[in-house]
Amino acid sequence: MPATRSTLPIGPKYHTSLRTEGDNVIVRLYDTDIVRITMYKGKPAVCTLNTGGFNTPTTFRRMNEALAHFDLIGPGRMFEHRVGKSDFRGVYHLTRTSEE
Repeated sequence: MPATRSTLPIGPKYHTSLRTEGDNVIVRLYDTDIVRITMYKGKPAVCTLNTGGFNTPTTFRRMNEALAHFDLIGPGRMFEHRVGKSDFRGVYHLTRTSEE
């Protein structure tokens, strides 16, 4: 995994969990998989964000914490800026792929 840039609050207290399924790293908030990162050769290749219709501050905070944790936010990365409600107008899913 890429170097950690922030901590990702996980565990029952935060209703958030982190798991792997094959080449996928998944962040789950309550009953919704909000972040799915598909790894290729040890690096993130595809990242899908899913609000599940819950456009709450907590959903976006956890998404951004996960993106920062995997170093996916910033110039030249999958996401140029932190995600928020305006990124999900009329959609539940947002997918980005690596340029490499």
